[in-house]
Amino acid sequence: MCFLPGTLALGATKGLTKKQAMQNNMLNFEDLENLKLAEDLTKTCFEMYAVTSTGLAPEIAYFHTAVSRFFMAFWISSVERSHEKAKVHLIIY
Repeated sequence: MCFLPGTLALGATKGLTKKQAMQNNMLNFEDLENLKLAEDLTKTCFEMYAVTSTGLAPEIAYFHTAVSRFFMAFWISSVERSHEKAKVHLIIY
């Protein structure tokens, strides 16, 4: 899951920084929505690591919202996930 925010952000900004894309008026409504979603997912990814005593994210996470319930399974190793998290944070921020 932690790769998705970077993918959304890069797609929305066409590979530019958020600041550059905004200065060049390249972001439409959908792009702005995708950037907001990317930022929210990045926070969720970070928090999944931060709340455990080991600093490792769970293999499976359940999300319960007022609208729906869903879960995500993570099938890559802890080491790969920590690198993935670092890359996403560099892209988003």
